[in-house]
Amino acid sequence: MPRLLILLPIALAAGLGAAAALTVGGHGPSDAAPGAADAAVRDRPGVPAGGFVADAFGILPAPALTAERAAWAGVRTGAAGPEAQSPEVVDAVLFFLGPKSLVAGVDDGHAVAIGLDRFGNLAAGGAAARFVLGDRQAAGVTRHGIGDVLFRPEPVAGARTAGAEIAGRQGARATFRVTADLASMTPRAIPPGDAVEAETLADLATAPLADQFGNAAEDGVATTMILGHGDGAATVLTAAVSDGRARARLLTRDLPGSGTLRSVLGRAASPPVGFTLRSLRAQGAAPVRLWPLAGIGAVALRAGPFQTDAGHLLGDGATIRVTLKADGQLAVAAAGWLRDGHFETMIPVDPGAGPFEVRVETALGLQTDRVAVADAPLPATPWGAQ
Repeated sequence: MPRLLILLPIALAAGLGAAAALTVGGHGPSDAAPGAADAAVRDRPGVPAGGFVADAFGILPAPALTAERAAWAGVRTGAAGPEAQSPEVVDAVLFFLGPKSLVAGVDDGHAVAIGLDRFGNLAAGGAAARFVLGDRQAAGVTRHGIGDVLFRPEPVAGARTAGAEIAGRQGARATFRVTADLASMTPRAIPPGDAVEAETLADLATAPLADQFGNAAEDGVATTMILGHGDGAATVLTAAVSDGRARARLLTRDLPGSGTLRSVLGRAASPPVGFTLRSLRAQGAAPVRLWPLAGIGAVALRAGPFQTDAGHLLGDGATIRVTLKADGQLAVAAAGWLRDGHFETMIPVDPGAGPFEVRVETALGLQTDRVAVADAPLPATPWGAQ
């Protein structure tokens, strides 16, 4: 009766003790003389003298086995049968630690030490491993040359140094950081001490930010400040932490008035505090000039300088809106920004339709003048129109 005999290439790893053959039908080699199959394989063309050697990394001709590869730990099979190569004593230690940043009182770290012999083999298990993890220490026993430990550092923010040794051999050091627990912080906005002037830069800040362990928020942490206005609108600012406080600068331009201030960090928000905005007051009405632009049926307008009651020019970029209206005609408006306390523009109205009622709106308030078209003035200076 036909028989199916399969001898897998594992036979090669056993030093070619049996022929690697596939026989379908007929008789198998079971009735051959002992050693005949080995001799038949060794005598084939292309088979090296001494046969083959197999280890965990592959199969190679026995003559190609170098001294370095022969030192690799593990089971190696050749003509003499299986041989176990044991690792030598620990010669070097590799140390790994992560994550590199741990939240105080929340995150655990994982430290791993790997012991290697002089050939790079994993050292044998059972060796004593000792870890220094910042201000804490831990000990254990290696398994297959590897020791590891989970740890939670002291909840004090700052940089730490860590290292490990196996069987008296020390690895290179590693560093990690413990950071403040931002999730446990509750921000508190501080109201400005005095009323904030319009058209100025207001400095906003929070009280010192600290977590449940007393760690201060690190510089650069982003928070949000929300200035709520009485009309339901809001101004949103990004405030970065500096010296333990969140700080932001607000240009108080085009704000509808006083309101409330809140600080937000993550999911925590401070109670609202009052924010008082004091409107600017004009030193007096700003001069307004109109002159004709020949050939295009329009007039040029110059308004300014706009000065506060403290004698300061209204800042560059402050918004202005001007409306001209002649008797019996529709009003024509123009808008823009101040520069050096002045505003100039062209308005498409017939110069002969004047005089005009001119309404000027700025952060200093509303002024209304009746202005006739006159000759063109000299160029303006920051402190007055010529």
